[in-house]
Amino acid sequence: MGRLWVGHGSDEIPPAVMYGMTQVRTIDDLLQMLDQPVKPVIPGQGKNSAWDLEVTQGQGVIADDDDEDRDEHDGDDSDEDSGSERQKPVPAVLTGYQSHPKTMLTPLQFSLADSSRRPVQEISRVDSPQSSLGLQISDVEPLPSCIPREAVIQVLPETSKPHVMFWPGCVTVKRCGGCCNSDLHECQPTRSETVQVKVVQMEYTPRARRYFQFDGIVIRNITNHTDCSCQCKIKPQDCNPVTQVHNNCQCQCKKLVSCPARKLWDPVRCQCVCITSQQDRRCLKRQEWDDNSCSCTCRKDLEASCRPPHWFNRRRCKCQRRST
Repeated sequence: MGRLWVGHGSDEIPPAVMYGMTQVRTIDDLLQMLDQPVKPVIPGQGKNSAWDLEVTQGQGVIADDDDEDRDEHDGDDSDEDSGSERQKPVPAVLTGYQSHPKTMLTPLQFSLADSSRRPVQEISRVDSPQSSLGLQISDVEPLPSCIPREAVIQVLPETSKPHVMFWPGCVTVKRCGGCCNSDLHECQPTRSETVQVKVVQMEYTPRARRYFQFDGIVIRNITNHTDCSCQCKIKPQDCNPVTQVHNNCQCQCKKLVSCPARKLWDPVRCQCVCITSQQDRRCLKRQEWDDNSCSCTCRKDLEASCRPPHWFNRRRCKCQRRST
């Protein structure tokens, strides 16, 4: 029976979920993300994240107390049901959240698939009473956006002039920085410009009276970032065009195959590889490791050099004279 090497542990966050985290820019986005079920992402089937953020226009949250009120007026006082607990729609996590400054989300239950988890505790809006944890949603730190930020850049001379030094040795320019909420993304420039900075150039003269000789004020060109965005760390050109396709900021195999015994699927090389340890790959003197059979076989050069009237003995990996 063939086996597949998934490449991610069961406790690791799936790449599709990490890919979608770049959409979560504000608290409102976070709450909407928590409210949406994760969509399955099939490798090679387009760039789609685990969720799509949108303005949720649901009805208000129904708390447990509301259920009890309805039970009192439905005219049915029977505690019996058909052998199981009466089924009713269970609100998803944070269902009914609306972007309103006075909205307060009361304790909710997870969906049936997440029933083993603890219920979501009260989450308060900015001007609502504090939650049972003593914190408000306004206490959460904002996400540092991916924007041009002041950065200290070193001013270096040409490599052909190691004796030259500039002052100041560093200048302040704009460079892209911020959080993309995903290990698959990083804040990168989409537009940049060249700015000129004036610095003092000095030449190191160890045999002179002073170690540094003033060479005047010079202009140096420095790159200044003007626009930024969260972009994939892995680019399409990083993928193997023969075996891989760029999808969700990853190089994914164009096709998956079931591997035979003693082999596992390698998602990087997009092929079945031997699961034998390096120690087991140590072969005898006249042998070499064969990845196709996952075993030691006779060296190909020995067999190729064997000419009649000799014949190659594959059991002993030796070229022998035919007996007459």
